[in-house]
Amino acid sequence: MSFEPHNLKPRRRGKKEKKRKMAEDTLYLQLHKLSSVEQILDQILTTLWKTRRSGLRPPDKSRFQSLLSLPSLPDLDPVLACLRLLIRKSVHENFNGDDLLKLFPPDLSLDLQSLLVLLLQKYQSQWKEELAKEQVSSNLFHNCSKKKKILHACLLLC
Repeated sequence: MSFEPHNLKPRRRGKKEKKRKMAEDTLYLQLHKLSSVEQILDQILTTLWKTRRSGLRPPDKSRFQSLLSLPSLPDLDPVLACLRLLIRKSVHENFNGDDLLKLFPPDLSLDLQSLLVLLLQKYQSQWKEELAKEQVSSNLFHNCSKKKKILHACLLLC
């Protein structure tokens, strides 16, 4: 049960919300696979950020699979999904260190927890800034497209 801030009445979680939460909790268990690669975690996170729209290229996937000592590429996908989810929560939902720590499995090593939080906080403001710039560019492009369409329609009418 959780409380809504505006009326403080208990609110029951819906089935969809419970399923989503359970899926996220299961996904966070993938973090255990990162324990042997703390030194390259920075590189993995920055690569995931850079490829957030296009997706990870096959050579990068193979390299990360090898670095994580995973037996196959399908074993890599949940790990990458978990890291992308952490990036999204950090950038879009403005999660701070304490919020992130609550997401980690309780038996995840403290060193890995600290490193993940440190790296996500290190890049959080930079990634937010990049996202804001992209949104401004996107808005300018769409506004420009609208003006061109209006101009084109006016020219057709003349």
